[in-house]
Amino acid sequence: MRFLIENFGPVKEADILVKPLTVFTGPNASGKSYVSYLLWCLSSTEPDFAALVHRVPKLSKKDPSVEKLGEAAKKYLLEVFEEPELLYLNLEDHLKDAFTIDDIKLLVRTGAERFKFKICSDREEREIGFEADDKGLTYTTKGLTEAIEKNLKIETRFFHRRASLEMLWNERRIYVSRPQADPMSSIPYLIPPLCQRLLDGYYPYADTFIAPDGRAGLMRAREPIVHEVFTARRPGSMNAVDRAFMGDIEALDPRRKNKETEELADFIEEMLNVEFQVRRGAPRYVVRMRKLEIPLQNAPSGYRESGPLVLILRHAEEETLFIEEPEAHLHPDAQIAMARGLAGVSKRGTNTLMTTHSIYVLDEISNLLRLKNLPVQDKKELGYKSWEGLAPKDVAIYFFSRDGDVEPIKILKDGLSESGLDKIILQMANKHAEVERLLQKKRRTQIAAKCT
Repeated sequence: MRFLIENFGPVKEADILVKPLTVFTGPNASGKSYVSYLLWCLSSTEPDFAALVHRVPKLSKKDPSVEKLGEAAKKYLLEVFEEPELLYLNLEDHLKDAFTIDDIKLLVRTGAERFKFKICSDREEREIGFEADDKGLTYTTKGLTEAIEKNLKIETRFFHRRASLEMLWNERRIYVSRPQADPMSSIPYLIPPLCQRLLDGYYPYADTFIAPDGRAGLMRAREPIVHEVFTARRPGSMNAVDRAFMGDIEALDPRRKNKETEELADFIEEMLNVEFQVRRGAPRYVVRMRKLEIPLQNAPSGYRESGPLVLILRHAEEETLFIEEPEAHLHPDAQIAMARGLAGVSKRGTNTLMTTHSIYVLDEISNLLRLKNLPVQDKKELGYKSWEGLAPKDVAIYFFSRDGDVEPIKILKDGLSESGLDKIILQMANKHAEVERLLQKKRRTQIAAKCT
């Protein structure tokens, strides 16, 4: 999936092709969080479910033929994607709540009249476009209904008098609904997998988890925050991002385990020499370290930052993770451990999008790219697990500059390009690199002078 963005917050223009592991880096106030929050809003906005269900066609019970069921379902989907207003009816309010603003135009870049963003297929043949100006948020579409007409087929299967809808794309099955007495009621559930096919991995109201900056502070103030999130009719002091984070953490069930990512939660704990637990009773979250057991809200800041991420990996099943600064409050060794763990998550079918200011995180991603083709024994000698390693096609890194430009960093099979890493280091004001470069230049000048 691809996102094209113009004049949004600090960002002048951005072309973001999302990969299993997508990283935003760059100086403060360059737009990394703005774009992260925007992509989260596009993925998590709830549609108008009541209106979607109301639009489902009614067929005569006397003649619910297989042909009519499939035709009615396809006609319904064509209508939804021709005018996807019902899918994004709540998007404007969601953006306002995420950015804590009253007017959507406040998100327009200074000096511009409007902002635009598009959700596209990878090659931009199909898209849903949005534009915000004085009239609010409007949308356009391109290529969606044409693709549905050409490639989509819906068939009906019966199991003991109950029917399910089978969705095929180019004659290949991509989704099957649960058998129901009234199969038409399952038509709205066809929207996400169809959208995923149309826009190469994107679909609305996905299961997402967002970990904002300041997690340590949110966990320390857990009790009053929980009271506001779950008891206030209209929580006013928290934005949508913080509420979503706390809501997802509070919803964790210790009996539920995610088999795909539990190993990675264990891996991060082993690297950090700590254990995080979620319990049904008080204290709700516990951290065990060096034979001590204390409530997570009383733990050191690094554990309050990393603990929620580990618990989500172990006890939740999310399709996309949005994580701000996973390295926050962590020692460099712990930053590297977190980078390795999240890189592993991206290989288990969970898209991982994160922002970072850490050269340790970026350098470790570069190392993981180099590890990809090494034999298992070599990995073990270097202190890595057999499953570690990243393929260039699965990684995207974008550098956000203060002037509003967003540029991709070149990804090579033997790591990040040297020029790319140098640029990141210098642009993030790493004085060590600047001093080293100046000294090397002086040494070369002195050597040249001696030679002449």
